[in-house]
Amino acid sequence: MEASGLIVAIISAIAGIAAAWFGYLAVRDKLRHRHTAPAAVQPPTNQPYDAFISYAAADEDLAEQIAHHLQTRNLRVFLAKWIDLGLVKHLEKECALNGTRTGILLFSAATMTQPEIRDDYAAILQRAHNGGRRFIPVLVEQVDLPPYAKIRQPLDLTDKRNRDTNLDTLARTIQRA
Repeated sequence: MEASGLIVAIISAIAGIAAAWFGYLAVRDKLRHRHTAPAAVQPPTNQPYDAFISYAAADEDLAEQIAHHLQTRNLRVFLAKWIDLGLVKHLEKECALNGTRTGILLFSAATMTQPEIRDDYAAILQRAHNGGRRFIPVLVEQVDLPPYAKIRQPLDLTDKRNRDTNLDTLARTIQRA
């Protein structure tokens, strides 16, 4: 009788293991998809952005003013400040930059002191060289531009009296890009 009890126990254990295995097979695809990356920030129309604005933390308020001005001209603008809670900032910036026609970098004394902004500068330059995208350096303070920004036609926003006119010029340039 002990042998028959042992055989029943072994068969029960094998059946339990088989049931667990086949149960796992039924749900394993669902388990793997549980940890997908968050959706990228998309403009409301699900179209690429017209402009990606990179800026130093010290220039955040001015960057937002510029972005709002461009939005009044029906342009879709990406600002890192507008990334929703729970999303990965660097991933969202990369997705936005990949779908943007024009990269804008605000230059001030603080700009090139921040590693993240230097990365944005390099990425915008690479896209300008490889992808035919436009890079527009924007002076918000009187500073010396880095060499590859200096060779482009920068927009000067240092004179507040001409700021609206120059922002309108920026909007028209982006619309033509």
